[in-house]
Amino acid sequence: MYKITLKNIKSINYLEFSFPDKNGVYLLTGGNGCGKTTLLIALNRLGDNLAFSKNIKTSTAGFDSFRDAQIIYSTEHDSVIYHRAGIRWVPTPRSKSNLIKTFPCQNILYLSTSGLRFYAQEPKDLKDQRHNAVSDEIINPLNDILNTSKFNDLKYIKIKSPKGKQRHLHRDNKLYVIKDPKNNYYSEQNFSLGERLLLNSLDFIEKIKERSLLLIDEVELALHPIAQIKFYDYLTKIAKEKKLTVILSTHSSSLIKHAKHRIYLENNNGQVSVLNNCYPAYILRDIATEEDFRPDFIFLVEDIMAQRYMHYLLSKYLKEINSKIICKIIPVGGHKQVIELMEKYPTLSYPKSKIQSMLDADVKDTYKEVSKKK
Repeated sequence: MYKITLKNIKSINYLEFSFPDKNGVYLLTGGNGCGKTTLLIALNRLGDNLAFSKNIKTSTAGFDSFRDAQIIYSTEHDSVIYHRAGIRWVPTPRSKSNLIKTFPCQNILYLSTSGLRFYAQEPKDLKDQRHNAVSDEIINPLNDILNTSKFNDLKYIKIKSPKGKQRHLHRDNKLYVIKDPKNNYYSEQNFSLGERLLLNSLDFIEKIKERSLLLIDEVELALHPIAQIKFYDYLTKIAKEKKLTVILSTHSSSLIKHAKHRIYLENNNGQVSVLNNCYPAYILRDIATEEDFRPDFIFLVEDIMAQRYMHYLLSKYLKEINSKIICKIIPVGGHKQVIELMEKYPTLSYPKSKIQSMLDADVKDTYKEVSKKK
């Protein structure tokens, strides 16, 4: 049993977290100020000696001193306490400083809500104009998650390192560029924020080692809800392939309802309870009641009139056969929108066999016209 305990740090009086005993993706959620980011920083310290000094901000003006704060790492038989001493966090006893190296992870990668995640290389000081190939490990998930093919021609150009001691560029000096339909190239500076955040994330984890611990704070940043779910599914896939433990913090209701493993931090006046595999309805409270309703079958129709008509027919039919099957009827728009949603609905983790589309009668005329052209 491996544990991390936080005491008297920011809004947390006490929080005890048990390290997951199985690989996979774990969604870490809770209200603002419950300790999600602080816990991720404590987990990051398992592999980064500067995790506290870089991410827990202090000042010399008497504020943010964290004088009574403790971060405790425990195994079944031993523990070590880190506390603030001057400008550093030091272990007590010092002889146990290597205890955290016994935790079950070979390598730790942490994507915070700042820094590298938002990084964009400037297109200057080019070494050459050669467009280098980008691996499929980046292009394929980028296209899939964002539901596009625009990144098929994604390339990168090498940038010169700046002169001067300890100066360097991020991401191996790569400037990502893409070709538009008119064969013009534009750089990552002109990618959307969501595209850039996702690209940086995929670049960061491209060569992740087996049995690593991957931490991502606020994984949903700048991503559409469907893209959030696809990114989660991608992380689930690589976690299985590489035996990773992935912990994602989020406020996204879409991810909370979609995730397999949920860890909910509930802050009661500083005493933070850690609830594992908590149901979405409890996490989201009243706002989730209607959305968390999971019917046996879903019917996609064009409009409200079709919804009412379909509801009448189904109610009558189910009553006649004395069935307790639960159905949900969703108005979508025109017949094209119904068909498109029908095709994409599996991305929302609902079995396709449970979904039916019911189109208005006027679609028959359109179908006849299309058939004649064939």
